[in-house]
Order: sequence, then C-alpha cells, then structure tokens
Amino acid sequence: MNVFGLDIGSNSIKIAQVSQEGNKFRLLTAGIIPSPQPGLQSEAEKDLVVVATAIKKLHQKAKVSTKNAVVALPEGQIFTRVVDFPPMSENELAQAVPWEAEQFVPMPLSEVNIDWQIVPYTNGERIEEKTRVFVAAAPKMLINKYTKILEMAGFTVVAIETEIIAAARALSLSSDLPVLLTNLGARSCDLAVITKGQVILTRSIPTAGEAMTRAISNVLSLEQAQAEEYKIAYGLNENHLEGKIKKAIMPVFEVVVSEIKKVLIYWRERESKTISSIIIAGGTANLPELGTFLTKELRIEVQVADPFTPVIADQGILSSVRDKAPLFTVAMGLAEKEI
Repeated sequence: MNVFGLDIGSNSIKIAQVSQEGNKFRLLTAGIIPSPQPGLQSEAEKDLVVVATAIKKLHQKAKVSTKNAVVALPEGQIFTRVVDFPPMSENELAQAVPWEAEQFVPMPLSEVNIDWQIVPYTNGERIEEKTRVFVAAAPKMLINKYTKILEMAGFTVVAIETEIIAAARALSLSSDLPVLLTNLGARSCDLAVITKGQVILTRSIPTAGEAMTRAISNVLSLEQAQAEEYKIAYGLNENHLEGKIKKAIMPVFEVVVSEIKKVLIYWRERESKTISSIIIAGGTANLPELGTFLTKELRIEVQVADPFTPVIADQGILSSVRDKAPLFTVAMGLAEKEI
C-alpha cells in the first residue's frame, strides 16, 4: 500500500514517504515544520484545526503523493508492558491478555484499545516453557484525536503504532544483540530494549529537550528562544561560554542518564546479558558532545540514529533533511510499515 509516515511531535511535525526498491526502501520525500502551539496538548477544536492545517500544508510542500497516513502515538501517553505467560495458543492469549492488562492500565479497559505480539526470549529459554508477550494499551480518546485531526486535513489513517516500534523498524534493529533505543524528544525521553527487531522493555520519563532549555533560561537569565539556540549550538561542549551551557543542562541531563543506567542494570540482572549499544534518536539527539559524554559516562558504544543510512535517496531530496536525521527516525519507520 502507498502510504506516508507522520510524526506529530510537540516541537515539530515530520513527514516521510518511501517506496520499495528490491530489498531496500527509496526515500521519495521528507519534510519538517514547527508544531503549532499548543497543538495536541489542547482539546479545543480551534487548536486541532490549526494542527490539521499545518499537516496539510506540510503534505503539499513535501509533494507527498498519497493521502494514506500511518501515525504514531507518543510513548508517554500509552501503557506498555512485557508479560510472561504459560504456554498458550494465540486464541488463549487473546483471552488472557486483557486480564493481565488490568494490572497495569490505570483506566477502564473499555476506554482503551489493546494490542499485543509475541516476542522472542534472549537468554536461551525455550519458547515452549513460557510465552513472552508485548502488550500495549492506548486510550481511545487519544486515538480518536489523532484520527480526527488527520480527517480534518483530508487524509485517511490506515495504521497507528507506537513511536518506539516505528523507530526500531527505521533503524533495522534486527540483530540478536540487545540495543537500547533512546528517543530523546522535546518533552519526554523514551527508552526501549530492542532485540531481533522486537521491543522487549519500555520506559518513558517526562524529562527531555524542553526541560534542558528551561534550565539554561533560568540559570543564565535568557529568553526561551535564545536559550534554545545556545543549547543547539553548544550542548555539552565545555569549551564554549566557559562551559556554562553544559553546567546548566547537567542537572536535567543527569535524570536521563540515571534512567538509562537503571535500564542497563535491570537488563543485566534480568537477562544475564549486557546491552551491546545505545542508539539516540529524537530532536535532542543532535546535542553537541552528547554521544561522547554518554560513551564516557556509561562505558558503552553510543550512536546517533540515522534512518536515512539504510535507504536509497537522491542527494537533492536528502540535502534538506540530512542534518536533521535523528528527528526523522519515527516518521521513516512509519512510512516503511505498510510497504
């Protein structure tokens, strides 16, 4: 099916369309615009109309050739868990999953849509002994909001999934070695352990790029816009402005580092294996010296996500988005879903 991927972030909206070419994807187009504010944080009809209008304009500007959309729901607003079940058939699991979902979904199951998939074990256990299942529950109100906005823009939603699953697809994370995917956006940091292309563990914290910008603004008495510019320009680099930007950011960034360390420790204790590498995606992934700092702090290989590396692309199309590659990780994964 011919589709486009749409990632509606709190700071920016990303769009991408690909086609199949042999065993690879070809990038047909991609584009990005700032997200209208308050955007999806609002329930007001007029604000949703503004978002829909922005999406329509981006679609036209990027010259996307289809109206079939695949969109992602933000990790911080859905509920996920990996659950171990006794050996069961898929029909039996379909009956058992809702009962288990009641244990971690903090709202009536009548108000959510539940999806699940069987995931492989990584520590040598036989699948016959247990069945591991990734369960996701999304509020129907959230799904309806996204569907409504796309309908306002004149598009058809053909699939909805989580940001992390889309990101894992875009980065071709199919290795047997576990990877920690860290989607560091504007308002949240989403962590997921991926192995064999499957999500095994997820965690989301409401601390990310915007919190860093506020910290710079408060510490250095700067306007938000200027603080954002300084963050983008200097990040964790100690050699500029006497390291003041890094010092301002660090209390916030240490919260992110602490969560990453917890996941690394939990995985090592649970699976008796270490995570092989960390991949940083999202708008804050381009923070100067971020990879260097994390590699030194965590003593593990850290890479910045580039969803354009696995695909074929003309330089003319790629040139306008190349420097923003980490931001397109989710949109590219969504575009590749239905191909």
